[in-house]
Amino acid sequence: MWPAENWKRLAELIIQKYSTKAKIFIFIDKNGQDFAKRICPFGAKNIFIPQCENLTQLSSYISFLNLAVTVCTGTKHIAIALNVPTITIQTITNPNTWHPAGNPKHRLVSAQGLDCLYCDKTTCNPVTAPCLLNLKPELVFNELTNLL
Repeated sequence: MWPAENWKRLAELIIQKYSTKAKIFIFIDKNGQDFAKRICPFGAKNIFIPQCENLTQLSSYISFLNLAVTVCTGTKHIAIALNVPTITIQTITNPNTWHPAGNPKHRLVSAQGLDCLYCDKTTCNPVTAPCLLNLKPELVFNELTNLL
C-alpha cells in the first residue's frame, strides 16, 4: 500500500495542474473509509470516494475513467481489461509477470536504485518498505502528465 500521504500529494498535484477539469475517484471497500479520509476529507471539491461493494460495481466505475493510477492489484487488471490507460505503482511484484509489455497506454512507475525492487516477497512491513517510501508522488505525477 502506497502511503496515504503520497496519494494525497498526488491528488494535490493533479488538482493544481488540471483545476476543475480533474475528477479524482478514490475507490474503497467497506474497510477503506479511514484511509480515504487521510487522503482527502469527504465532500472535497473534485474528489469522489465511492464505496465499491463488489467487482461489478468497481468495474463499472473504472469503465468511465480517462486514466487509472493504482498499485498492482485487481483494480489495475480491471482497468487494463477495460482498455483504460493505467499508471501502475510497481513495487514488490515483478512487472514481467503482471504487466502488458510494450503497451504505451499502460505504464509503470517504480522507485529507482533499490536492490530489493520486484522481490516478489510479502515479508516487508507495508509501512516501511523502501520500494514504497522511496517512490515520490512527483515521479508518478510526471508519468501521469506524459500519458495525458
